[in-house]
Amino acid sequence: MHYAVAHDKILRAVKGTTSQAGEELEDTQYQRVSNSFARRQMSQQQIEELEQLANTSNVVLKTHRRNYQSFVTDAILAEEVNFVETKLSTWMASMEKRANRAQNKKNAQATHTGMECCCCFDEVAVEDMVSCRDEGHLFCVDCLKSFAETQIFGMGNLGIDKETKKRSLELKCFHSDGCASGFGRSGLEKALPKRSLEKYDEVQFILSVEVAGLDDIVSCPNCGYQAALQPSQRVFKCPVIDCLYESCRECGEAAHIPLRCDENKKTDEKETKGRLAVEEAISEGKKPDQVLAALLSEVALCRHIDCKGCPLYTNGEEDDARAMRKAGLKAANEVRKDDVNIDVENILKAPP
Repeated sequence: MHYAVAHDKILRAVKGTTSQAGEELEDTQYQRVSNSFARRQMSQQQIEELEQLANTSNVVLKTHRRNYQSFVTDAILAEEVNFVETKLSTWMASMEKRANRAQNKKNAQATHTGMECCCCFDEVAVEDMVSCRDEGHLFCVDCLKSFAETQIFGMGNLGIDKETKKRSLELKCFHSDGCASGFGRSGLEKALPKRSLEKYDEVQFILSVEVAGLDDIVSCPNCGYQAALQPSQRVFKCPVIDCLYESCRECGEAAHIPLRCDENKKTDEKETKGRLAVEEAISEGKKPDQVLAALLSEVALCRHIDCKGCPLYTNGEEDDARAMRKAGLKAANEVRKDDVNIDVENILKAPP
């Protein structure tokens, strides 16, 4: 069993199942995982689920947690371990922040030291609030996060500027009085998780380029890197070290000079059609009746008993390979009439 799969199964067993849902369920699961890391006593349900997992999945459960990072020498396993640990630590950090905010809110309400959120109207601790830049309207980080993610993930933009009536280049205040102010960067970093903040920056950049009317901005279709390109330059050579992809600025396909985009498209279609014809011919060539017919037709007046070319006295895999190659070469010769060259040997070498 893969490390990531085993880890996920064990983590699910530790989290357990309840009748709760949403944030209430996540809070309960976070407490259970935290308790297990702190080596506190597990519930009977958790113990039973772990025992069932061990009996059905051949997972050996230890009573203590060891630092396995020190002796993982396999590069692939080390990468898998690192992925799992990063994913778990990210989730734990997110849940810890939420738990701290919930505790701060509870304390603020008990001591009447909080401020009212202009969206949900709950009393929230001041340290867990963000204000708009100009008017100082206060929003709790949960409301700001929900509003921002609805805009960037759901709508794909940052809303409408209430003053210009055009697409906004930043997230605007959503107070009911029609405030047109934005939010400071520190406030967004406080409310948005890393993934959401990166998406916000991406949407903001795209909108800024569109509004500025920069027609010379080109994106790499392979990695997404963007740069300005001279109008006369048809090929975009991505400078990213791990990419270095060369693409056509017009159609986004792999560079195809001297062909025009429409010519390249027609060529691609012809190559695809030709390759498909050759592959089908190769598959058909493997059928037993055609293999037998092809072999027998090559051996005139065959006596069968002392013949070295009939299927009864030859290797079946070799016969198949020979018949498939012959059928492929014949089909390749046919499609070559349309100026399409198909490498039959590469197709035969490719894994099924």
